[in-house]
Amino acid sequence: MSAERSSTFTLITGANSGIGLELARQAAADGRDLILVARNATTLETAAGEFSQRVTVHTIAEDLSEPGAAERVYDRVQALGAEVDCLINDAGFGDHGSFATVDLAKQERYEPGKWTVKDILQHLADSSRIMSYQALMLARKDKSVLQGFDQELHVKNASAAGRTVDETIEEIKSCPGVDRLLI
Repeated sequence: MSAERSSTFTLITGANSGIGLELARQAAADGRDLILVARNATTLETAAGEFSQRVTVHTIAEDLSEPGAAERVYDRVQALGAEVDCLINDAGFGDHGSFATVDLAKQERYEPGKWTVKDILQHLADSSRIMSYQALMLARKDKSVLQGFDQELHVKNASAAGRTVDETIEEIKSCPGVDRLLI
């Protein structure tokens, strides 16, 4: 960490590898002072070393998937007396790997009141049906005004939680082919 020159920083989460690291490189190349956040302190410090000769760099090793982590990052930034004028939130959520094999418990609702992965998949299936109807109307040159739909009501009443991901994916697969045949 170099001596502080400025109190305005770009805060980048997931900054120790991949896209987050590349975004940190770009920000440093633009002369932006950095606050880098990632769960692995060792790789985070290695990344910070790459920029510390050009810009001021602070590191915060924190696993943002843990409860209270965002508050701890906020408290550390406040303790630094730093003003964050740009946030690049690149830390991942959930799990990695093939969607068909990931642990759905890790993919569930990331915040109370938000849709689950199953809700999103069901929404894709419902939207595909609605778009098919709209495609039919266009193909038949029907100029009727099409009514919108309440996606929150659809998700609430779809009971996606009671279905498997495979069942919902099969439903999605069964919907779209019709659209291409109409036009």
